[in-house]
Amino acid sequence: MIHLEKIEKKLSHLIFQNGEPWAKLILLSSADDTAKSIKLQTRQHPNIRKIIHALNDPEIGIPSLDENPADFRTTNSYFWLLRFLSDLGFTAQELNIEPLLDRLLLNQTETCQFQLRYNVQKQKSIELTCMTAHLLDCLANLGYGNSNAELAGIEFLVATQRKDGSWHCEQNYQQGEKLEAAPGCPAATVYAIRALAHFPHLTEHSLARAVAFLEFYWQKPYFQCPWTGASALNLSKLRYPPHFSGLDLLNIFDTLSLVANFVDREMLLEMAERISTKSGAAGLLVCDKRIPFWRDFDFAHNKKESSWLTAIFVRSLRRILASQKQ
Repeated sequence: MIHLEKIEKKLSHLIFQNGEPWAKLILLSSADDTAKSIKLQTRQHPNIRKIIHALNDPEIGIPSLDENPADFRTTNSYFWLLRFLSDLGFTAQELNIEPLLDRLLLNQTETCQFQLRYNVQKQKSIELTCMTAHLLDCLANLGYGNSNAELAGIEFLVATQRKDGSWHCEQNYQQGEKLEAAPGCPAATVYAIRALAHFPHLTEHSLARAVAFLEFYWQKPYFQCPWTGASALNLSKLRYPPHFSGLDLLNIFDTLSLVANFVDREMLLEMAERISTKSGAAGLLVCDKRIPFWRDFDFAHNKKESSWLTAIFVRSLRRILASQKQ
């Protein structure tokens, strides 16, 4: 039987010994004596400044919304730039990106979703529950959790959850549980869980149903998306940012750790064991994807050990261990 406490302690030690500053940052409490200096070091690091600069880019950043919106399927689009910045634990104010996020909020439609570009040639505008939930999660992490846009988006997610606990996107609009014949989408469900987890007291019933759906679905090899066709779940790969489907093993585990009190312990242990076997000679988790845009980070090199991926795993383990003590 895998011992989560021993793994957490061992990996935490490795990260604080040799990890990148951003990996250390997400494992430090604000009360830690070194937290303030590590936070400053991270914010001033050239890699972080590069990401903020890219977030301002007219082609891949939030300003692209004014003319030719960035494609959510590409790893350098503002969707995944925001994911990284939000994972760091900074607020928009600390990063000085509030004007950018205010511009993003203007893209929220009357349905409380966010408009996306799907086809580069046809410039087709769509609304996808998965990416709406993803942006809501990022916004909440960046300090917009009490905004009207965030709360409206959460209400939309609760209202459109299907009877089986999942969510489903259909063409240009979300029909929710009216689409009785359509299979639930695990991708949309993963991101919805991340967003709803910011409001556990308001969304407890929805979260429990969503987790039950994923527990049933998580080992099925494929899912059907109306926009990208059949996609395979990557339950043996570790990569960051996660695939736009969100169905990478580490991302699913990280997501479920947010609601660990609803998740079957044996399922969490099985996932943790799968992840922990993906370690290299130094003991850190190994990347399974080369991502050119993120090449300045250790998580963007195939078959290279990554303190950031390891820190995401450790953070998840800590959440699970904390939930068991409650």
